[in-house]
Amino acid sequence: MVKLDKVLDRIEARLQTALPGLETQEQMAPVHRPDLEKKFRFKDPPRVSSVLLLMFLKNGKLHIPAIVRADNGGVHGGQIAFPGGRIEPQDKDLKETAIRETKEEIGIDTGTARFLGNLSDLFIAVSNNQVRPYIAYTSESTLEYRPDGSEVADVIEINIEDYLSGKNRKEGVVQTNRGFRIKTPYFPLQGHQLWGASAMIFSEFLSIMDEVHANPG
Repeated sequence: MVKLDKVLDRIEARLQTALPGLETQEQMAPVHRPDLEKKFRFKDPPRVSSVLLLMFLKNGKLHIPAIVRADNGGVHGGQIAFPGGRIEPQDKDLKETAIRETKEEIGIDTGTARFLGNLSDLFIAVSNNQVRPYIAYTSESTLEYRPDGSEVADVIEINIEDYLSGKNRKEGVVQTNRGFRIKTPYFPLQGHQLWGASAMIFSEFLSIMDEVHANPG
């Protein structure tokens, strides 16, 4: 079995080279995403945000926490996402935004985590957000979540191995909290559907992990 440190080194090295980008993101894009982008056009420039995919070991397997957003009337209410949010004036960069938002949303301090790099930016038309996903690893084997109830309804831990090599990718119709029905690929996740922008981000991440597992070195 390849040692964890070597796996992390390979992920970090891969993230410093050309990223898979849109090709892998679009594998999990809603079927009518181009039409949605035309429908939701904003006059203002996109708001800049970041999210964090925080890996940790659980039972010898790498996992990532995802959040179930509180259904508070927002356009992404009730959906599965990764901890994150918009950059604030006090943040020196988007990495710091991801660190701050992860602590605010789920109570996990990632200041000492090993940051490996970032994935490709992704534009989310429906909320006019430009999101940069960061990848990090924490040596904490048990994460003690303290969710912000105003933003987070629940925290779900994703076993990465369950989704490698194209496993557990489905397509169907999901219903948004605003009553829209959207045909889209999705990842089934403990009774939920991981779809939309978060699924597109996760898809690019999985492509990186597939490469690392295929070439352990």
